[in-house]
Amino acid sequence: MKKIFYLILFLISFNLYSQQCALKVADSLEYKLTNELIKYSAKSDEGQKIKIPVVVHVIYNQLSNGINRGKISREQAHSSIDNLNEFFNLDLGSTATGASMDFEFYLANVNPQGQYTDGIIYHNIDSLSITDLDKQKYKDNGISANSTSAASEIAIKGATRWDNQKYYNIWLVTEIDGNGGQFGIIGYAYFPTSSIVDGIVQLSNSTGDKSIGYYDLNGNGILLGVGQEEGDASVTLTGSRNLNKTLIHEMGHTMGLFHTFNGNSCSETNCTLQGDRVCDTPPTTANSSCNSPNCVGAQTENHMDYTSQNCRNKFTFGQRTRARLSAFNSRSNLIDNFNTVFRKQATEVEVNLTAPLTRCGSSVAPSMYVKNLTDTTLTSLKIAYGTSPLDSVHIRFATSLSRNQYKDIQLPSINIIGNNIKATVIEVNDIPVEMPIQSASSFSGQDEWVFEMTPDLLGGQNYYRFERSTGQAIEGNTYPNFQSDETFIDTICVPEGCYTVTLFDAVGNGLCCGNGEGEFNVYKNGELVWTAPQFTYETSFNSCEVVGIFNLTGEQLESIPEKGFYIQKYSDGTSTKHFKN
Repeated sequence: MKKIFYLILFLISFNLYSQQCALKVADSLEYKLTNELIKYSAKSDEGQKIKIPVVVHVIYNQLSNGINRGKISREQAHSSIDNLNEFFNLDLGSTATGASMDFEFYLANVNPQGQYTDGIIYHNIDSLSITDLDKQKYKDNGISANSTSAASEIAIKGATRWDNQKYYNIWLVTEIDGNGGQFGIIGYAYFPTSSIVDGIVQLSNSTGDKSIGYYDLNGNGILLGVGQEEGDASVTLTGSRNLNKTLIHEMGHTMGLFHTFNGNSCSETNCTLQGDRVCDTPPTTANSSCNSPNCVGAQTENHMDYTSQNCRNKFTFGQRTRARLSAFNSRSNLIDNFNTVFRKQATEVEVNLTAPLTRCGSSVAPSMYVKNLTDTTLTSLKIAYGTSPLDSVHIRFATSLSRNQYKDIQLPSINIIGNNIKATVIEVNDIPVEMPIQSASSFSGQDEWVFEMTPDLLGGQNYYRFERSTGQAIEGNTYPNFQSDETFIDTICVPEGCYTVTLFDAVGNGLCCGNGEGEFNVYKNGELVWTAPQFTYETSFNSCEVVGIFNLTGEQLESIPEKGFYIQKYSDGTSTKHFKN
């Protein structure tokens, strides 16, 4: 009994930390592919992006309590394709290393009937044209990879697939071979084949990237957690499989890549014909540890091994060559390099990045002005922003803008290094685009200034301006009428230096006189430095010492004149121009 119990514990432990995959070679293409690899030096690969339309089928089961088991959100499905492209292309901001495969997988937005779609298709198992027995098997044990107790793979794929000579199909399921969505086979794929079964099958709770956030602007900018969709149960990503590495691994198989441990040996005599048939992936047996490889030189960081998701981040140049040749020779029917078949044209947009000129600390919340310039409704944007492309954050926003409509999108706060932030739009209506990178400046300050206003009854007549002594305005605010019982507070952090605060009144009665009594206080680093006196049209305060008062011709005056223009010069060499009525 002890031996059996130990074996069970060992298997559970192994499955939790390794990706279990069932590679299926439905047709024999290896001889052809090997010959092409041998002749590769005579071939020309221009390095063009191989673009492939993808459709994601979500097979869910509606339970009696109304919960839709396995019905992941569109956001979660989107994040899986986003992440797949990042690691296949060494996108800046990802942790990918090694070789860029130069593939682009995009969600097809034209279905076989020529109608618009987002490429994510939901299928209630009870609505499929399959036998009742297969429906029940799916509810009990999911889809079959090897088991007769699970639903027929051919039946489910036959009832749901789109033409696999035009689209690449991915099926997300609740279970595989009755594994409860937890252990055993997590996903499987086929080498290129024209068979009905071609495509990837994997667990829905292992699909998606937890680190990619999505925001719905029509829902007040609320962050939708991965796996959440209104009206459906939350699908929680399994902790050891929440970085989307399963899909990356299976897509490698789709493009003709074996496991790196295919030869199950630490040595080989002919790297072209043995093992994984790739010469820059050292021979190995299946690894489960990132830091303790089974064989000397084994690439535990390779996507095609079985190590933890935390260390798998690499394809090699040999794998790139093999995958691209496989696509050109055996999946050429899927390649849509000009995006003319299953992708509608992107909506043209006008964008403009802005950020607070100053900030307290390293965090800044930029905003982006977006305007739709075409007749196609703008429904979504994907924006990358950060200090540089290397540390960019990718955020997708949902919206609905018709031609010439615009919106200011408030981006979530991020920490930046230095004073500059960069941003660009990388997808419009789920279609990748290339737009110029925009920059905005935001300076971190050492001095905290606080402006505290309690307006009189007609606060709408008042406003203030906070500016450098050079005249560069960096802060200001206006106030509402009939809110004399409220206090309004603005806080800003600026570099050390001389600054001027000017308080204005549009009709010349300051904060008093018939409209109640108001008050305006200014604090610097927690200390009260100025309370506005009674004034008519304007009054001001400068944080530096006044060293002289002059008229417009440069003649020094003994005091501020009762009326007219005058200039104040300060100890830092700057000056300000004023008018007194």
